[in-house]
Amino acid sequence: MRDFHQTDSRNIHYDLLAHGVKHYKEDKEGRENMCEAVEKYAKEYAEEYAKDYVVRERVCNVRNLMDSLKFTLDQALDALKIQGTERKLIIDQLQKQ
Repeated sequence: MRDFHQTDSRNIHYDLLAHGVKHYKEDKEGRENMCEAVEKYAKEYAEEYAKDYVVRERVCNVRNLMDSLKFTLDQALDALKIQGTERKLIIDQLQKQ
């Protein structure tokens, strides 16, 4: 476990782990690869978070229309012009609640 807490590859006893740390933290090519991987992960995470946020907002809007104006689920979805995959996601979310 001590090896996993090391940031300097020279202090790591397990050779394979030391080589990986050296490559990704100390070699230019490894750092570039790691930067690309982290950027890709960050973009994917941000996109997924944005989708979830939009769906949660839309679910609240649909629920508000249903509560305030006594719309049916379909009427609320139609009023907000929600179609396709997003419509199915919102219906699924509302059925879970």
